[in-house]
Amino acid sequence: MKRPADGLERFRLGGGAAPPALDPDPQPLTDPFYTPKEVAAMFKVTLRSVYNWLDAGKLQGYRVGDLWRITPEQIESFLAGPPQPDPGAAQQGAAGRPGPKSKSKRRR
Repeated sequence: MKRPADGLERFRLGGGAAPPALDPDPQPLTDPFYTPKEVAAMFKVTLRSVYNWLDAGKLQGYRVGDLWRITPEQIESFLAGPPQPDPGAAQQGAAGRPGPKSKSKRRR
């Protein structure tokens, strides 16, 4: 007895097309991804501290759904700290511009 066509024939045993072949030589990941738990163990801090760094943007990472993943480059960037401003660029940019006006309130 033949089953009615419902679009699922190829998924049933013994029928339909063969499943696609898997890549015989998959490329390994060159950079591992660390979990927040692994980063916390590296720095010997609590897991909450790592999540706070991620939420504040101090530590960069990739969010995949509810999960965070951090690359070694992102950890190195975190250890290097925020970029230091160039002192020469600050002097050149400030020339000719008035500073912020302070609003002083007079008490009566």
